[in-house]
Amino acid sequence: CTVTVSDVYELIFPELPASAFVGEEIDLELILRKNGAEEDLSLAQISGEGFTVSEGKITPTTSGQLSVTVTYQDKTRTQTLAAYIEVADKEGLAAVNDDLSAWYKLTADLDFEGGYLETIAHYSDGNTSATTGFLGVFDGNSHSIMNFTPVYNGAVGANCALFGWIGNTGVVRNLNVLNASLEGRISGGIANTNYGLIENCFAETTVNYQPAESDKNNPMGGICSKNYGDIANTVAVLHVGSVVTDTQCIGGFVGRHLSGSSMTNCYALTTLGFVESAVPTNGDMSGTLTNCSAFADNDAFFAEGTGADLSAFNGGIW
Repeated sequence: CTVTVSDVYELIFPELPASAFVGEEIDLELILRKNGAEEDLSLAQISGEGFTVSEGKITPTTSGQLSVTVTYQDKTRTQTLAAYIEVADKEGLAAVNDDLSAWYKLTADLDFEGGYLETIAHYSDGNTSATTGFLGVFDGNSHSIMNFTPVYNGAVGANCALFGWIGNTGVVRNLNVLNASLEGRISGGIANTNYGLIENCFAETTVNYQPAESDKNNPMGGICSKNYGDIANTVAVLHVGSVVTDTQCIGGFVGRHLSGSSMTNCYALTTLGFVESAVPTNGDMSGTLTNCSAFADNDAFFAEGTGADLSAFNGGIW
């Protein structure tokens, strides 16, 4: 009688970190065992795109959602992680304009000390449709970008904001914008126009520009001028500068919310309304609003039972 005993193989591939930076080496901490004895890591096949492999470690070379597959004999395991380009200074923020489809994570507060900030994905650079503009991910990582006036090519003008145009795959999340001065038409605290997703954000802005009555179709807003996409768990604090005498084309949270858009758990702290009071002559004001309100002061904002419901918010924001 002949008894054949098969070898027993074991692959241990511990959980990957949720995210990493492009250029950061990540030890997969693999363990390979044959019949209980550890094997050399070179016997594992590590496959996927967007990273290099060396001795059981990977180094992301591109941003985005990466899939890492490890195979050892008859065992295969696959995990994912998000790879980001680090934004640690003003130069790194400006470089977002070089690749509008990449994934970025802010790792420091950026203080422009009252100076100019170049708009990312400005309208005049051909960003005019849902499939253009910023199409990647910008994770503020609970940091702040503060004390700036958004401009285009070094000059104050129309369509200027931190992000001029967020396309339909663009995501801006976990970000504070503090003391932004809006000094041109069709502007907002975070974006000019949003087709994507803004979530878990806070923006404190001052409108230092008088919109014309004809701007009712292109208003200003605490978060954005026009929302075609989705905004969630976000707060705007909007101030009105002394140059403003007519506020009908300014919304405390957004100027307009158009058909197909949604806003959930969104609040404005402002003496104005949640949206502009002017009635647009083109398009509509028919996006879906869920738990969205404007409050005139801090007491109303924080009033128990009638104030803003912040239970769903990321605790790291503001």
